[in-house]
Amino acid sequence: FPTIKKNTEKKGFIFQLGDINIKISYLKKLLNKIGYKTDFSNKYDLEFKLVVEAFQRRFYPNSINGIIDSHLYQRILQVYKNS
Repeated sequence: FPTIKKNTEKKGFIFQLGDINIKISYLKKLLNKIGYKTDFSNKYDLEFKLVVEAFQRRFYPNSINGIIDSHLYQRILQVYKNS
């Protein structure tokens, strides 16, 4: 059976605790502009995981896991554009 991560990667991307990617700093900037306190590094550290979970609790409550997949990314963009 394929893992959830592999299924999500086929649809787009996935970021989680421990990852390092330039897109993570972009997501941090978006979340910061929405009102979530973040640094602008490209590291997905524990502090950022807690920020992602806080966002999920408010705007994406059906999936509070601290993981950014393509669906959550779209939700972040949507909230950013409407703020």
